[in-house]
Amino acid sequence: MSGRTDSQATDDRKVFSYEPALDGIRALAVLLVMAGHLDLVYAGGLGVDIFFVLSGYLITAILVAEFRAKKFEPEAYTLYSYAGVQIIKQAAEAAKSLDPKKVADTMHSGMKFKTVIGDISYDKKGDITRLDYVMYVWKKDPAGKITYVEIK
Repeated sequence: MSGRTDSQATDDRKVFSYEPALDGIRALAVLLVMAGHLDLVYAGGLGVDIFFVLSGYLITAILVAEFRAKKFEPEAYTLYSYAGVQIIKQAAEAAKSLDPKKVADTMHSGMKFKTVIGDISYDKKGDITRLDYVMYVWKKDPAGKITYVEIK
């Protein structure tokens, strides 16, 4: 539990309040999606991506504000833990069972689970299928220039 004060909670509400500047970004996203549907530009997907980023920001802001309102300071692990609970819930619903074996089989089926940190799916071994980080190594290219290369 955190030793937050009422003035800090008030500051959180100010931080997560209506942001007029986001209206311009929303308008740009709408225009990109519309222009993409009209085949005027090949950027409709960018408009959708902007909406996803805004949604992720707003949902996370709301969750953090709710945690803080209950005098709990969400640390780095909090949203990952919450995502884990979301995955188990969705897997149990999809399996139509609370049997741990059936839930685990559903989790390992490749199904995408919607979580607070984004979509997550697992392979048959139980490994996450998305990369949460990328690693690079320094290499010399054929021309002798030193550059970095993604490890795959």
